[in-house]
Amino acid sequence: MRVVLLISLLLAAPVCLAADDGPWPFPELGHRRHFVVEPHKGGAGRTAVVSFGTGGVMAPEGRDVRVVTAAGQGVPFRVLHIGPGSVCRLAFNVMPQVRDYYVFYGSKAAKPDAPAWAPDAGLLLETRRFNGGSFRNFNELRKVIGQSRPRLGADIVEQVFHGHNPFGPSDNYVSIYRGAIRIDKGGEYTFATTSDDASAMLVDGKVVAGKYGRGGAPRNARFMGKPLRLTPGRHDFVYYHVEVDGAQAAVAAWKPPGGKWAVIPSRAFGPVLQAKSAGYAVRGRAVAPDIRATNSGEVIFRGKRMTRFSFRNATLHPDVFQFKPHWDFGDGASSETVNPEHIYFEFGEYDVALTLSRAGKSYEVRYRVVVDEGWERQTVRNSDNLRQYHGIIKRYQFGKMKIPHIDRAMDVFEELGAHEEILEAGGVMAARKEEASDPIYLRHCLLYAEHLCREKELRDKRPKQKTDDGSRDEYAGLDFFSTAVGALTDAENRLQKPEHKVKTALKRGDVFFYYVRDLEKARAEYERILKIYRSAEVAEVRTAQIRLGDYFRKKGQTADARKAYEKANEAPAYDRDYKKDAARQGALHESAENYLRRGELDAARRQLNTWEWEHPEVKLEGRSSLLRAELAAKEENYNEALAQLQELVTGNKGGALAPEALLRIAKLHIKLGNYRRAIAACERLAADYADSSLKEDAGRLSAECEEKSKE
Repeated sequence: MRVVLLISLLLAAPVCLAADDGPWPFPELGHRRHFVVEPHKGGAGRTAVVSFGTGGVMAPEGRDVRVVTAAGQGVPFRVLHIGPGSVCRLAFNVMPQVRDYYVFYGSKAAKPDAPAWAPDAGLLLETRRFNGGSFRNFNELRKVIGQSRPRLGADIVEQVFHGHNPFGPSDNYVSIYRGAIRIDKGGEYTFATTSDDASAMLVDGKVVAGKYGRGGAPRNARFMGKPLRLTPGRHDFVYYHVEVDGAQAAVAAWKPPGGKWAVIPSRAFGPVLQAKSAGYAVRGRAVAPDIRATNSGEVIFRGKRMTRFSFRNATLHPDVFQFKPHWDFGDGASSETVNPEHIYFEFGEYDVALTLSRAGKSYEVRYRVVVDEGWERQTVRNSDNLRQYHGIIKRYQFGKMKIPHIDRAMDVFEELGAHEEILEAGGVMAARKEEASDPIYLRHCLLYAEHLCREKELRDKRPKQKTDDGSRDEYAGLDFFSTAVGALTDAENRLQKPEHKVKTALKRGDVFFYYVRDLEKARAEYERILKIYRSAEVAEVRTAQIRLGDYFRKKGQTADARKAYEKANEAPAYDRDYKKDAARQGALHESAENYLRRGELDAARRQLNTWEWEHPEVKLEGRSSLLRAELAAKEENYNEALAQLQELVTGNKGGALAPEALLRIAKLHIKLGNYRRAIAACERLAADYADSSLKEDAGRLSAECEEKSKE
């Protein structure tokens, strides 16, 4: 990501903060930045590089920039690049035994007032977009370089050893390195280059090595020129590189007198220093806030990139952290953390604001963050962890966010099973239904309704506790089931396409069937679906028919249940070759058993869902119900396990697996300490299935329960 700082200072009230002391020799320039470099005692020249936000007040091309020492002495400098946006990269000459440097700017009417300066140390790297052309020899290469536009970026680097473009896409670009190479020992030097596609190296204007035409960088291969005799001292150095596509590489190497081949070291080009920011002041103002924003990582999730930024209050003043911070990230989210992290869901420009408040006084700083491909992080291979992002996203104020951003947040919450966050964000989505597209609204309405019902079940299981900590239950008094039904009803009315509307109707029927336990309302809903949406060739119509069979099964009306299941198999959505394939049925059964045996419960559930949807009649036979009961027991959901077994017995009393279901019911009740209920299940097995081979086991269990109940 590129970070564009467009800083403007908005003081809501005067704040008594000490300004940075220092010279101010330019009354027309209103902004001053203080940088510190560790002093040195002379010798070879040194170059310092700094990057800062211009506040949108810098003149085009930086013609208003001035650099001086603490004594007001002018310092040679060069504006390397302004942008993207209003970020300025600047290089200046580091003078012997001078520690403090001041950069001034802030007058768009100013004219250049500094001679052109070439950095004394390091290499000036500039990259441009490659616009085509051949480069089979040096002349063609130089012509291609000259025709390359626009400029992508520039900076001071320590040597020619790069595998990417730091300022833009790493395909279709050219690089130009300019500087001076220092020769300490005179003699014959041999230079070599290796690169992906073409490159050429010049020393004192002479081509000393070149590689031309398309092609990768061969391993352990050098493209070298003839030996060149050099005298001690500084020599002009230029390196050109053209990259079309493929794996990027640009390397300048040499073989010094008596030495071995090696990449030309950074010391040969002179030391490049990073100056430290020591203050920022604006003329006539008590405080000049300063902020830093850094692209710290990314996650690609469900085909879309999410980007993590680290924000820092960089205002240098001893009292700055006594103020209460409030961050507005420009996308509806905010934070009151001193130095927060924030996740951006989409590329684009975001106006960020930091407000610091204390004792009724406050000041604000604004800047613009531009989020795009993240060229400066191209060499970072590892992505962030999605769970790390969840900890940041869950604190967002969803009511102020754009619907697409809420949609991305809901994706994260769904993936991680973040129940509470789904309730919060889903409630916002339901309330702002007119703003969302139908697919987004439908998907999250269904998810929201499911979690409303789940919250009701969790609360019913949760022990009643008194809370004296003053915390507020934001859902106190809410009828969760009614809210879910209401949201689904609104969705069916608002959506346009039948294939969308039927999904909400089916979910509403399922709320009645599985959660409210109102079978008659559920039946009415399923029958309404079959009447209104019968012509919609979607899976939900078939599912409604299956649910109608489940209704009859639960009521003990086996013949009606079988008819409903058979009718479901006639639905267009079930036009599959495998609908009468016994081998597939067996495979689904076996795979579900295997997953259960290995403890892969989610996989087992998916197989059971597929099996029962393709072949709903297995619910009457009872094989899938036994496996579902086993799955529920492994999850320690014993009520669900008992319900599955009881429905097997009720739905097909004459089925071959009914006695086994009753015996399992007895064993589960024993596990739960419900001995009387276990005895009742055993007695029913003995009475209704006198010919069953399990009758003896039931009698033995019943006797054991009698003894345990007495104890």
